[in-house]
Amino acid sequence: MKRRRIGFTLIELLVVIVIIAILAGFLLPAMSAAREKSKRMACASNLRQIGAGMLAYAGDNDNHLPTAGSNYVNPNPVLWDLILVTNNYVSAKVFVCPDDNVSGIGGGVPRSYSIGLGNNGTIGSFWIQGSRLTCPYLTNFTDIAIVTERYTNGSTLGVAGGGPEYCFNLPSDVTSGHVKKNLWNCNYLYMDFHVAWVVTPSSTNNMFPKVAGVCK
Repeated sequence: MKRRRIGFTLIELLVVIVIIAILAGFLLPAMSAAREKSKRMACASNLRQIGAGMLAYAGDNDNHLPTAGSNYVNPNPVLWDLILVTNNYVSAKVFVCPDDNVSGIGGGVPRSYSIGLGNNGTIGSFWIQGSRLTCPYLTNFTDIAIVTERYTNGSTLGVAGGGPEYCFNLPSDVTSGHVKKNLWNCNYLYMDFHVAWVVTPSSTNNMFPKVAGVCK
């Protein structure tokens, strides 16, 4: 009588391993894309909350948005994010994008977002950041970006830091943690308070306007 063979041969095991490897090759990118999409949506949710806080701030401050380095009521330097948090318009946690590996300075709260100055803008001027929502110089509110991502280690809530991580005025200032191939691909909050994902914005489009007037 022949003895019955038990188990698998080496070739059979190798075939199974190859099949598992092929399946994993298909599944892992899909799982990674799903996780990335989830983080991107969480980031967009943060921006919507920031937009709601800005709108509430405007309602309490003569229809003005907060500015990068000061605010409408108090001209002393107070960064826009700290104004929103300390006055309870938003919570500090909404300033941290789940995809951005920023680190706070001295234990501070990391900040993943920056506010728009307008192309060639000046900190303290009251347009783009700080503009009235009825500013006659700004008519295309659905196109103008006021907050976006700026992925910079050391960028901290309420702190200017070594560079202007708290503001932007050109697409080259934008750095997203989502897409490593192009750091400009990220979520933007617009002046009409909608949020959209933008791929490779241009400095010549309406997102970064050059405004001749000042709205105070």
